[in-house]
Amino acid sequence: MEVLDPPLLADFKTVRQKGGISTIIVDDLGFTYSSSNSKTKGHMKSWRCSKKNKKCKASLATDGDWIVVKRHRHNHDPSEPIRLAASDQ
Repeated sequence: MEVLDPPLLADFKTVRQKGGISTIIVDDLGFTYSSSNSKTKGHMKSWRCSKKNKKCKASLATDGDWIVVKRHRHNHDPSEPIRLAASDQ
């Protein structure tokens, strides 16, 4: 686990996916994360690498608009450019 000091400003994006529109985070290296089903604590929220199908265990935690913790390394390269929803374009 890497506690970020100082934290990084989270880059939230709204994207189109098969099931509708979702919110993801793009980190400073270009990796994408989707909201995790785990519980939130106060303003803290967990996010998991969007490449779950590649069995990537990387995750991060945000506190409000800030990335404060990164866990595990990615087992793949950063994602291809993302398709933004019409509201973000």
